[in-house]
Amino acid sequence: MENNFLKLNERDLLLKVPKKYYFEEQGNKFIYNSLANNKVIALANSLNDSIVEVKKQKLFNKKNMSFISRNGEDIGWVHLKNSKKLFRLPNVQGKFNNISKPIDTDENLKNLVNGIIKASYIFFEENEPILLVNKIGSNMYGKLHANDFYRAQMPGTNLNISIDRNTMLYKDSQFSRSVKQLEKNTVCKVILYFENLNELRIQLNGKLYWIKKNHRITKSHSEIEDINYELVDMLVYLKELNKKNNILIHNQNNKLKNIESNIEISNDLQKFYLKKYVGDIYESE
Repeated sequence: MENNFLKLNERDLLLKVPKKYYFEEQGNKFIYNSLANNKVIALANSLNDSIVEVKKQKLFNKKNMSFISRNGEDIGWVHLKNSKKLFRLPNVQGKFNNISKPIDTDENLKNLVNGIIKASYIFFEENEPILLVNKIGSNMYGKLHANDFYRAQMPGTNLNISIDRNTMLYKDSQFSRSVKQLEKNTVCKVILYFENLNELRIQLNGKLYWIKKNHRITKSHSEIEDINYELVDMLVYLKELNKKNNILIHNQNNKLKNIESNIEISNDLQKFYLKKYVGDIYESE
């Protein structure tokens, strides 16, 4: 039976969401406060290697001008020519040990080697996928070829493996702080693994460790073969927006509860006006 009788495609599902760019502009290009007065506020290359968001676009003097912001702060108007369009990624964590082909001279990347990192964005350069990676909780990004990234995977079910006597246990994913060496063969629980990388996060006697061990653990779930990154970008944006709205609603409810608890209601009329203009704070719970 044909399920897609309306012939829907992914384009039918896409919404317009704010675009993000990895800012890389060359030459003496300017950023303008306004297109009306052409007031220059900065040189464009002062924003290089940062992530900007396009809030609106306008055709001006036969150039597509973009009004950009960075970290939520409005900047101004600029013509984006060399900057790379970014696609947001979901919570993708992993690590890399070696750089097969350096991208420029990326100092930020050197500080991320062997540690657990997050792949926050992806862009394409001559059809090659490049990741923008960062230490979790940091806004400092490095550029990494996607083939150098090992994604962290969690087993779909409880997974126990045997580890050999003399295996060294470590506290950290960079294997710089050793704890002890196993005195006998032991069975432990796998918490995290990387395909094609012989490193594991394990649980042993209620404690978490890192070990190096050859393994053949593979994913138990299927993958999307042909990814529409525009669709992924939209879904991640909506998910982040929903999270922000939930926090806003939660904070607003707390404020309303505080207001109600500090207001003395002496009669039904006052109670009526309170509900009319403030609302019943318990209805949303």
